[in-house]
Amino acid sequence: MMLHITLFYSPQIFQDETLVKLRGRKPLALLTYLLLTGKAHTRQHLVDLLFSEAADPRGGLRWALSQLRRSVGRHYIQTIGEQLSFNFDSDYACDVADFLNGQTNRYQGDLLEGVYVRDALGFMDWLLFEREHLRDVYQSQLIEQLASHKNAANHVETVNIAHRLVQTDNLREEWYRELICAYAVLGKREAALTQFDRCQQVLQKELGLEPSAETKALITAVKQNRSLPINRQVIVENRLHLPVQLTTFVGRERETTAVIKRLENPNCRFLTLVGAGGMGKTRLAIHTASKIRPVFEHGIFFVPLETVPSATELATTIAKTLSIPRNAEDDLETQLLNYVRNKTVPLLLDNV
Repeated sequence: MMLHITLFYSPQIFQDETLVKLRGRKPLALLTYLLLTGKAHTRQHLVDLLFSEAADPRGGLRWALSQLRRSVGRHYIQTIGEQLSFNFDSDYACDVADFLNGQTNRYQGDLLEGVYVRDALGFMDWLLFEREHLRDVYQSQLIEQLASHKNAANHVETVNIAHRLVQTDNLREEWYRELICAYAVLGKREAALTQFDRCQQVLQKELGLEPSAETKALITAVKQNRSLPINRQVIVENRLHLPVQLTTFVGRERETTAVIKRLENPNCRFLTLVGAGGMGKTRLAIHTASKIRPVFEHGIFFVPLETVPSATELATTIAKTLSIPRNAEDDLETQLLNYVRNKTVPLLLDNV
């Protein structure tokens, strides 16, 4: 028999054509973790991950393992001493594995979308990180496809891919521009105008911002039936180079709004967050950066300075963070300034 495992969006498991039902969330969480980590784990690690708040942690793991084996079959879960692992030599198929092997269409939504496992803080932290990682991979695959279709002047597929990108992150303004351009080239002027309206509404509602000058210039060209820059380069870089936050940011709305308003001022070139140690200055900065990312198309970079020995090493650290190509002709500071001169690249200098 063949085990078919779907973990994107709504999780489902089939034995051939028969739907497998798992009791509770813990067996599903255990199966997902063993599958996606791809290695064996000690029972104690799995107890800490899934049953840290349970009255009987070891008993909880035994129950979840028993339920999992009873539902999918004993031979799919291997036990070697105190370690558990998924049997990757068994007959199975998993949508996440297919996706990571290049089958982009296997991604139908976030990993275990909407699934919350109670009393399993370690697993939920891991799940949030894994969701973010897989979403980034999906976006990267779509961006590559978008560039390919644009180069081939395949505007219908450009529209399809750009719509999928917007679905993954509706605050990315440049993807609305790709839709506007492609629709306009296809002669679908009203559809292009609709995308601009949606972009404007989302940015205003979520961030309190207006579309950029580039987006406004593009929609003006559409309204005036002027030629469009259909061969514009697709931005393929990951623009948000920030540490992954494994827990939800709660509160601080007033401070976040205040920081965003200051950053909207073109005369604000340097903004410092000050306060007592441990009050969350770094978390606030990272959270704010994630909110303003549609405004800065060349990236937002987190530069940790905790281990930088002196100010003389500052340029070196920033250059490494931005992955700036070096040359032997100019000094490092000149190369750094030349690289960012025509870009808007906010730097989050932590522990200045």
